[in-house]
Amino acid sequence: RFGYGFSRDLSWITWHGHNLLWLPAEFRPGKSAISGCTAVIGCNSGRAIFIRF
Repeated sequence: RFGYGFSRDLSWITWHGHNLLWLPAEFRPGKSAISGCTAVIGCNSGRAIFIRF
C-alpha cells in the first residue's frame, strides 16, 4: 500500500503501510478522508481535524 492511510483499527495514520502518527482514542475518526498530503478526521465529538504532511 502506497501513500498515506489509516491503520485497520484507526489508531494510526500510516505512510506506505508503516505507522507514522498515533491518534489518541478521542481523535480517532468516525469518518475520514485522505487526499494527497492532507488527512481529514471527523471525530465523534463533531469536530473536524485537518492534518497536512
